[in-house]
Amino acid sequence: MNKFKYLIFSLTFLSLNLWAEEILVLPVKEVIDLGLSAFINRGIKYAEQNNISTLILEIDTPGGRVDAADIICEQLLKFKGETISFVVNWAWSAGSMIALATDRIIMAPGASIGSAEPRAGLGEEEIKDEKIISALRARFRAIAEAKGHNPALAEAMVDKDLEVKQVKVNGKTAILTADDLTSLKNYKQIKIISPKGKLLN
Repeated sequence: MNKFKYLIFSLTFLSLNLWAEEILVLPVKEVIDLGLSAFINRGIKYAEQNNISTLILEIDTPGGRVDAADIICEQLLKFKGETISFVVNWAWSAGSMIALATDRIIMAPGASIGSAEPRAGLGEEEIKDEKIISALRARFRAIAEAKGHNPALAEAMVDKDLEVKQVKVNGKTAILTADDLTSLKNYKQIKIISPKGKLLN
């Protein structure tokens, strides 16, 4: 019996049967837009209707529309099975938001994730409105916490003025923002993971 079974669905969905487990691979490539969010929605519905328990997102994107990424995140957070992001090259900006909404993030050698400061358009001038930055930080943090990823690292992808440190607190290692550390009295700094003035990627 062939251990690998390939099925093309709508020419772009790739489903494979790996031993007893069926997996659906969905590409997240190029610019993220509302067309992609509709595509991912169709893929998730297909997985649910066909009892596919694992979704893999193959990510290689410089980013795109935050509203489209947020729709995708909501769809992923509601999916009952396991979700995995495989970052082939880039998961930047809105792409990092999508990756955080999966259970596991796997990085290919040389791949990067982050650089999610809000901008007026892809590659355009950064938005400096503190309300927008704060709202996006909070959204990244909430998504990261929902999937068990480090919220401090998620926030540092959005706000370059946020410093993130690795510290030891009560004998345990933790990764926290400088803001988080203001409420702690006894901790030992190990290293700075994301310095102030630089986006995490």
